[in-house]
Amino acid sequence: MPRRQEAYVAYDGITPALVTPEELAEWAQKAEREGIEEAGRIVSVSHAWESREHPDPYNYQLQLLARHLKDTDWVFYDFLSLYQYFRNEEDQEISFRRGMQNMHLLYAHESSTTARIQELTPEDEKSRKSDPDTIPVFSARLGRVVAVPIGELTHNATPYHCRGWCVVEREWSATRSTSNASARLTEAGWAQQEGSQAPTPPNMFRDRITKTGDDGLKFTHRADVAPVLALQQKVFEDKAGSHKTLTMDQLSREQFQILVEALCHYPKLERLELKKCEIEAAAFCEAVKASRAITTVQLENINASEAAETVKGLMRLEKLRFIAANACGLGDAEAAVLAEELKRSERGKLELHLNHNSFGKKGLLDLAEAIGSVKDLTCRVVGKPIDATKLDPESDALLIQAFGVDASLWLDANIQKAIGAAATEAIAQACFLGKLELELELAPYSLGPDGARNLADGLQGLVQLQQLTLNVERNGIGSDGARGLADGLQGLAQLQQLTLNLNWNGIGSDGARGLADGLQGLVQLQQLTLNLRKNEIGLDVARGLADGLQGLVQLQQLTLILHENKIGSDGAQRRGFQGLAQLLGLQGNKIGPDGARGLAEGLRGLVQLQQLTLSLGGNNIGPDVARGLADGLQGLAQLQQLTLNLEWNRIGPDGARGLADGLQGLVQLQRLTLDLSGNDIGPDGARNLADGLQGLAQLQQLTLDLRLNKIGREAQAGQAPG
Repeated sequence: MPRRQEAYVAYDGITPALVTPEELAEWAQKAEREGIEEAGRIVSVSHAWESREHPDPYNYQLQLLARHLKDTDWVFYDFLSLYQYFRNEEDQEISFRRGMQNMHLLYAHESSTTARIQELTPEDEKSRKSDPDTIPVFSARLGRVVAVPIGELTHNATPYHCRGWCVVEREWSATRSTSNASARLTEAGWAQQEGSQAPTPPNMFRDRITKTGDDGLKFTHRADVAPVLALQQKVFEDKAGSHKTLTMDQLSREQFQILVEALCHYPKLERLELKKCEIEAAAFCEAVKASRAITTVQLENINASEAAETVKGLMRLEKLRFIAANACGLGDAEAAVLAEELKRSERGKLELHLNHNSFGKKGLLDLAEAIGSVKDLTCRVVGKPIDATKLDPESDALLIQAFGVDASLWLDANIQKAIGAAATEAIAQACFLGKLELELELAPYSLGPDGARNLADGLQGLVQLQQLTLNVERNGIGSDGARGLADGLQGLAQLQQLTLNLNWNGIGSDGARGLADGLQGLVQLQQLTLNLRKNEIGLDVARGLADGLQGLVQLQQLTLILHENKIGSDGAQRRGFQGLAQLLGLQGNKIGPDGARGLAEGLRGLVQLQQLTLSLGGNNIGPDVARGLADGLQGLAQLQQLTLNLEWNRIGPDGARGLADGLQGLVQLQRLTLDLSGNDIGPDGARNLADGLQGLAQLQQLTLDLRLNKIGREAQAGQAPG
């Protein structure tokens, strides 16, 4: 690592190592326009000088920086950035003095980040360099940079935390409005989980820096002590006097006590946020009470009991207008503490946020009841559902009245606009109350493809949902919307029942295929109703849709409606729906004999089937396929309920006889609905059918329609006990 004097020749083949004033001005404009992350960070390095002649003789610090900084980072490192001894030009001396007088800006500025290298070079790193190893340093005797053996340097093993300049750099860094802008840099990377430092009031800093002995700070030049004290006081007072917001993250108990002492020095501070801090409720509430301007206090990830006691104390401060204790693990016990305080409260306007905690039904109801007794109190509780517990309507109403259901907390503006007010309110209430059931009906012509995707995004927050009915009929969602909707539904891992009405949406083959792929993620699904009427689905995709649904291993009941598509003759053939209870609506699809025969063959595998509805009206299957269909039904030994619609299929008397023979094998059948109207079965077919039905010993309910069959006095639809 070269001195500033030699660094100007460093060049990576594209840009020089040193930043020019013009580049810095451009950076400032970009940072204001696009933010620090886009413009690139300015990282100020706080480090120890491990020898008098060179801060990093073993390249340990350089390796850490090279390993963990981003390519877009700009770095302030004093040895590289400030002219070093010997400064043989007047311009160099002037630049150095200006740098020393204003160096605190690089560690305290809101747009910079501090990287603290607190470890000295480990011994194993040092051992890799033997005495003959040299490093280029400036020789006063020779008046130039020369190679010097590392062993001949004047080494300094004082720890980082005992060095005056290191400590003051950390103090400057702690005066920023957010504590996480200063972090320790280690071999493992940025130690973000390590405790932060609170801004130290000048009197407390003076006590430490003037100590003697092992507890005191060490300066290379004792003459530096006075200017360091003066500069620390100036920086602290300037920053504390201007901050309106302050965010402290991961303060230890000791550092929290320092913060409590410091708050009285912040005359303009309005908002204070504490995250993962070890707080002490009583002392903190007293400090906030003494503050001139604080109106907002937000706690996050604080110990539950301390957070509850802190909120309890803060609610007594009339000047506070906003209090939050989010993600603090507050449970029903803490809710009871806060509820009691609210009941006693006579304070004025307050907004209270208790989001992402662990309240159960009892805790929320306690809070809801107490909130009703406080005038001008707004309370928000957003987070995990109420233990996914169904509440009675009275409790639902109480919670909604107390906490409100602000849709913006659950759904962004694009989703709300796409799905409309009614669906927005329904989803928001389901999220807030942890509802297990949801029914949504979207107005026709309101969604389109983008709206369907937005709807899916909105549903993803309902992770506890077990039953969903979704009607998006005539919404023109197309293939893209169908795929987006299916992808969104995959996140509902607890879903057991789904009714999805996509009639008249033009999803086409691609949409149906994407829908089948997406639904496979619903591994807990037991009942599925899928209405895809009038969606231009072809033969191959109907088969693919069936194949895709095979992944739903828990599925017991399926309703699949494909009316008025383009399935053709064998699109209805069963493709391995093993173990599924099935309700297939295929009327008017022209599946023909081959399709019905394939359907019958597929039915043989459904040995666990207990309920089946087949609607094959108007498909011209004929007598042979009617017999084959009946043969397929014989394998369903567990079937208890059967609805079979074969109207207008020309099965004739032979088909009726075959059907009757097949039905006799359904020994567990209790309910049968049979529509054979318009099939020309004649008197013989009717008698054969009646004889066959007599073998159904368990039959309790029969509905039989034999109209338009030329059997003499036409049998009308009726019911008879078995």
